[in-house]
Amino acid sequence: LWPPSASYKSFSYLPAHLGFDMAAEAARFLPPTRSNLDLTVPQLLRIAQDHSTPIRLALDVGGSSGTFAARMKLDAGVVVITTTMDLGAPYNKAAALRDLVPLHVPLQQRLPVHDAALDLVRCGHAVNRWIPAPAMEFLLYDADRVLRAGGLLWLDHFFCRPPDLDAVYTPMIGKLGYWTLKWTMGNKTDSSGVRNGEVYLTALLQKPIGNLRGCFSNGLAEALQMELISDNIHLSLILPADIETPGRAAGQSFTIGLSERNPRSVTSPRMKENPKFFIQIVIFFFLAYVIIVSSLKLSDV
Repeated sequence: LWPPSASYKSFSYLPAHLGFDMAAEAARFLPPTRSNLDLTVPQLLRIAQDHSTPIRLALDVGGSSGTFAARMKLDAGVVVITTTMDLGAPYNKAAALRDLVPLHVPLQQRLPVHDAALDLVRCGHAVNRWIPAPAMEFLLYDADRVLRAGGLLWLDHFFCRPPDLDAVYTPMIGKLGYWTLKWTMGNKTDSSGVRNGEVYLTALLQKPIGNLRGCFSNGLAEALQMELISDNIHLSLILPADIETPGRAAGQSFTIGLSERNPRSVTSPRMKENPKFFIQIVIFFFLAYVIIVSSLKLSDV
């Protein structure tokens, strides 16, 4: 379990404030709360129930030793995947020993989760102002990708400076277009917070239900899937967000860079930049019209 180079051979040697004091961890996410910034698991489950969004599968970004995942599993039977890094302490090992599901994933990496698969994404203390703004925006965009319609995004004690909250992070979060269920701010009163003049933000947001973006494309993909399933051909449809952001721009430039190495890849998803795709769509609808008209005539005969 412990690497030969490690200066510790037991969890008892690790600092308690890093999440390895199990007696203290057992009381986290339970009432009573210390301030309005806290959100307990019972409160979270009640809010989810009130908004008709059951929580069955969740992701905890920067989840430390997995305390939130353990509490959700114990109290509600929810499976929570914990992404964490073994930076200064064996967080992944601690989560695994607690019979949880840890993932060794850095914040700037795309989440290894299928689109629209999760009911909840929680961002813990690891998500804060020290993350570059483009990387932070990419993380929010990727959280939007993996959340289903009606899913919850929880920024838990995100900290930054007040001017940055107003000028950078509030507009960045607002671009998602989510409904606000909780938005609470408070001073960060530890030594670092007082020295840097930082504030906390706890926000619980819900991804809109009934978003019409891409409904036509989804219907087209489902129709094609029904035609091709007999040939064991399966389709997956991935739609980009309707927002132009630094994080998305960085992701697009990376994707285009990869596609330039493969001449067969389509480098542009837009019809104006890819006229062949527009022609294919026109041909598809023409053939569909011919098939429908022919079927109607045959049925009359």
